[in-house]
Amino acid sequence: MEEAQVCVVITDLTDQKRSEEMLRRSHGELEIKVRERTAAASEGKFGQRVRQEEGRRSFLH
Repeated sequence: MEEAQVCVVITDLTDQKRSEEMLRRSHGELEIKVRERTAAASEGKFGQRVRQEEGRRSFLH
């Protein structure tokens, strides 16, 4: 009669899962910062265009 052979491998994934969660969180925070800075830059450019247009109107009148 042949003996059955069994191989068991146990891997602790705690550190990997923790690292994945930290990466997801960091990515989310970065996305928020990018949106905020893009909006601020857009507002700044819009304000600059308005000021330039007002300056042109003042110059023409």
